[in-house]
This record gives sequence, structure tokens and C-alpha cells, in this order.
Amino acid sequence: MSRRKGEAKLTPAQWHWAVGIPMERAINGGSHWFDAWVQQCCTPLARLAKVTGIDRDRLHGIRYQGDPTGGEIALLARAWHCRPDDVIASIDTWSALQKGPTCSASQEATSGASA
Repeated sequence: MSRRKGEAKLTPAQWHWAVGIPMERAINGGSHWFDAWVQQCCTPLARLAKVTGIDRDRLHGIRYQGDPTGGEIALLARAWHCRPDDVIASIDTWSALQKGPTCSASQEATSGASA
């Protein structure tokens, strides 16, 4: 990529976790938290592995098998131009959706159905 002499560098978008950002909408739409970040930040796994230093097989492991470590979250956050807290918030949102409704909500639904 070339720039003209004297032009300022483009600064990447800085993401902060909030209701309505593309990653939050994707997660609420059913996407896995990792897929939401990869797709919205346009970071193919090969590039993500190069930028973060996390092995590509481990990136697949994060997606399909388990939780990332604190260090991996920091590296991913840096690659996606956000804070580690933002990535953690997306993981928490995704985890809450996977668990389904809370106990009290399901109890209300069953008691309302039987009444």
C-alpha cells in the first residue's frame, strides 16, 4: 500500500463494547463471540495468527474448544483495536446467551403455563 508523501497515517477504528456495535448485534444474532470479532474486524486467521503470535491451531482451539487465557485476550484485543475488557464483555454476552433464560424467568414461564 502506498501513501503520498506528507499524508497522515490512517488510524484504525477503535471499538468499545456497547449495545448496538456490530459485534454485539452479531452475537445476539447467534454468532460465536470469536467469529463476530473476526468477521467485523476483517481479520482472517492467517493474519490474526501473524499479528498476535498465537498459533493458528490455537486460534481454532479458542473458537471450537475453550476459553482464551488472559494473555491471549490481550493479544486479540490489540489486533482488533479494542481493550481486553471489550473482548471479555463479548465473551460474557455470548456465554449468557448460551445458558438461556435465568432460573426465575423459566420458573415464571412454567407457573404461568400451569395456571
